[in-house]
Amino acid sequence: MIDKEKLMQEFSEAINDENFDWVNASKESQFLIEPETCSNVEIKNFVQCLLQDYLYPEKILSNEKIELLNGSAQHILKEYVLNDGWMYSYDLFEELKKEEPFKDLEYYNLWKISFDKLNIEIKPIENKDIEIGYLRYKKASDK
Repeated sequence: MIDKEKLMQEFSEAINDENFDWVNASKESQFLIEPETCSNVEIKNFVQCLLQDYLYPEKILSNEKIELLNGSAQHILKEYVLNDGWMYSYDLFEELKKEEPFKDLEYYNLWKISFDKLNIEIKPIENKDIEIGYLRYKKASDK
């Protein structure tokens, strides 16, 4: 049985330690098949995506905030014209954080965006299945 309190403590320490080596931890634990293809922050965000809501249910985004996140992400992507409309997920994250309701948004919450329902395409990054990758709004002419 998993000791949830101990897991919370160790997870919190690792998340808050800017020098924590997520790549090495992934190698040692065999958490990822090829952790060296990912950056430290990419692995951290993936682990956070898997554990954050389980360990801290009181911090889960409300349905209302998720709907607001969906609308804001869709609006940003609709307006984005560089790179044939493809925006890197970390750039979208930075744009969202400029908006008042998302000042404290954590990157892992981007996985909660309803990409298919919002007509948002995802272009994954080769050999980085743990990453969202690039996103763009599907215009009517793209469907």
